[in-house]
Order: sequence, then structure tokens, then C-alpha cells
Amino acid sequence: MSKAPTRNRLDTDDGRPTMQDLHGDGHFAQTARRWWLREKAAKFNPEILKTDLYDILEKENFGLKALLILENLQILEK
Repeated sequence: MSKAPTRNRLDTDDGRPTMQDLHGDGHFAQTARRWWLREKAAKFNPEILKTDLYDILEKENFGLKALLILENLQILEK
């Protein structure tokens, strides 16, 4: 009886954010560092919210991975 081949879980994209997504040079990580992951958060700017977050989410069809990245980058807490 042979075993079914096992997949290497590190090589599969299961939709969850990776460390690279959260700490790398991705759009959301850069936006987070620029606006709210700082010692003192920048003053709220609705135009930035629209262009840097909402428009990107809309283009990605509000994909689960993008929303999870923003949640992990603490957008709701800031």
C-alpha cells in the first residue's frame, strides 16, 4: 500500500499573508509603515485612504488575502 504524496506546505499558497507580505516591499506594507506603523501615526487623510487602500482593494476585488494583510498590519487599530 503506497502513501499519497505529501505536499510541502511551505511551497503552497493557501491565501494567508506571508512574512514578506507583512514586512517586505509590498504596497500595503509600505503604506502601513508610511502612515500608521510609526511611533506617532500620521494625521488622517481621507484621500490617502481612498487612493492607497480602497482603490487597490477594489482593483483586487476585495480579495481575502489583501484584507488579511491589512488586518495583520493593524489598520483597524489605528
